[in-house]
Amino acid sequence: MNLGYHKDRKIIVQLNIPNEGGFIGRIVKGFELGETYMSELSRFGEIKSVCVSSQVPAPGKWIDVGFTDDQGNYREFQTNFVDQKYVSSMGLVITEGRDFSEENATDYRRSILVNQAFVKEFSMENPIGSRIPGENFDDHEIIGVIEDFNFQSLHSPVQPLAMSMNPMVIASGIENINISSSPIPKLTIELGENNVQAGVARVKETWLKLSGGETFDFTFLEQNLATQYLQEQRLSKMMNIAGGLAIVIGCLGLFGLASITLVSRLKEISIRKVLGATPNNIATLLSKEYALVIIFAMVLAAPFTITALNKWLQGFEYKVNFGVSSLLLSGGIVLLISIATLSFQIVKASSTQVSESLKHE
Repeated sequence: MNLGYHKDRKIIVQLNIPNEGGFIGRIVKGFELGETYMSELSRFGEIKSVCVSSQVPAPGKWIDVGFTDDQGNYREFQTNFVDQKYVSSMGLVITEGRDFSEENATDYRRSILVNQAFVKEFSMENPIGSRIPGENFDDHEIIGVIEDFNFQSLHSPVQPLAMSMNPMVIASGIENINISSSPIPKLTIELGENNVQAGVARVKETWLKLSGGETFDFTFLEQNLATQYLQEQRLSKMMNIAGGLAIVIGCLGLFGLASITLVSRLKEISIRKVLGATPNNIATLLSKEYALVIIFAMVLAAPFTITALNKWLQGFEYKVNFGVSSLLLSGGIVLLISIATLSFQIVKASSTQVSESLKHE
């Protein structure tokens, strides 16, 4: 699925900020340090883009904040503090208004960007130039609307999101805050398409130079995304093992059943051959009988399969549609495996010498 942003060849590097100066102070210092790294890294050809943000796509929510709106209702939205390069570096799409600009000095002081879910949540007919509907927020205005992107896992719908370069723009009017991951700024660095290893080496070299020898740690953004679906990965592995065992056990049983049945029908097959049946006729006859039984079994299993899969898919806000074509494809594969299992016995029966099976009759 298109998540709404560029995720390929991006690494995340957590900036180290001393635990002093308060929550907002540490975030501000983090962005100042991030600017230093951005300036240095942008000089190298192995680096395609660099941006700084408090949050990156990962399991859990971003910074979840609550406030009382102008009508006295308690409302919530999520937020992320970003720099002026964030939107372009992440490949986000501006649907209305404009992005943050280095040339506009007021953007840092009072501008915010919101996503389409935010506009819908707060029923904004003309969001550009509007403000968050809470009287305690400092002077600010919405300068742009971003197309919804999945910064959380696909289990959840896209939440209302507001982003600012100045943390105080949003922090000034909130009453509650819930943070599931550290808000200390992080570097998101996109590496060149053919220079991933060289790019990582360049980032490490720059980190050691500017940090004074601090340990260099990073993760790929795609690794962060993968951790959102660990449960599904475990379930997939279990189902693959269970499905494989079921197929093997089923095929062994089918092979044994076919062996017993064909031995008991050996004389019948020989008589059919005496009366003019060809090996192909015998093979078709036997295959058709087993195929009908297998198809009947799959028809019985189909309602349970569809119910179980649809129930599992309900755990995702965004999901594929499980249709008849998927069921027919999987059923066809099962049928082919079954016929392949029976083929040895069927070929053996259809090629039986009549004289051998009827010599004692």
